[in-house]
Amino acid sequence: MRFFALIAAFLCAASAAEAQVKLGAEIVSYGIYTTGTVTLADAPDLLSGKFGHLSGVTNVERTTTIPAQRGLSFGIQFRFTGPAPGATVLYTVTTQYPKPGMTNDAGKTAFRESTSDLGSVGEIAYYGFTFDHPWEMVCGHWQLEVWAGDQQLAVQEFQVVSPNCPTS
Repeated sequence: MRFFALIAAFLCAASAAEAQVKLGAEIVSYGIYTTGTVTLADAPDLLSGKFGHLSGVTNVERTTTIPAQRGLSFGIQFRFTGPAPGATVLYTVTTQYPKPGMTNDAGKTAFRESTSDLGSVGEIAYYGFTFDHPWEMVCGHWQLEVWAGDQQLAVQEFQVVSPNCPTS
């Protein structure tokens, strides 16, 4: 009986150690940002047709209420946690738009959009959205998500508001 208790204790310790090294992400900041350098890349699957890689972002207001203003950027900064500092992480970031979705000038509508990137465990990354076009300023509940495979690692909700928003 003692042998089985030792095996059970070993399996529990192994499971606890495995849980400690599991990949995760923590949101370290969120809200309104200023951006530094923007490098645009073609992204034909996105409504805007472009994806911006940003450097030099600064959180200027920690808030979940976002005014729909042209040129305003909002988002999250997050850090991957897990097995080995510096380990490379392939991740996907997703933006969920409010109903009735976002419709661009060409008439294409999306309810969510995703893109993938590489990050590192321990490094802080930024993911966000900038209102570049009037059709992007959709009022309501937005959600930014960070995924690794089919595992959601982090989520942050925002409420985009404007005096021009319809009221329900």
